[in-house]
Amino acid sequence: MSGKTCENDKVYSVFSASAADITVPKGGCIIREGEHPQYLYFIRQGEVQLSKPSAEEKVFTFEKKRPGQLLAASHLFNPIPSLFQADSIEDSRLLRLPITDIENLTAHDYEFAVALFKQLNAENGVLLSQCRDYIFCGSRQEVYAVLIRLAEKLGCYQCNHQTCKL
Repeated sequence: MSGKTCENDKVYSVFSASAADITVPKGGCIIREGEHPQYLYFIRQGEVQLSKPSAEEKVFTFEKKRPGQLLAASHLFNPIPSLFQADSIEDSRLLRLPITDIENLTAHDYEFAVALFKQLNAENGVLLSQCRDYIFCGSRQEVYAVLIRLAEKLGCYQCNHQTCKL
């Protein structure tokens, strides 16, 4: 498997031992915007595109996920519906594990929990960097449109006695 790194060896070993191995053809939809994903995916082969239509109905690609990366990780401990769509942009093989199994594994396997959270942290940093790059590369309007739509869906939250608007 290409893309596998030292940080996710433990994640990969747990997925390979416990998850269903599925094939998604090019163009296949894995997660639809607005649905509540029930699975976490580990990409073994292929590429998956995370996207969302902009206010002008152009497709705004957030990220391309590659082998060794996770898909639907933002839904692990967060019951909100998916904020973007995930489509296979080439024939792909994924390991699919129910989110309820992931929750149980993290509660009972310390090494897996640490490895998973390290991987989630690294992958989230990449997504934030890509959003920043879109702003600096002239796609500012598309980023703002997506952020406004997220704010409309999620509203505000309180953090350290301050109201934060998404």
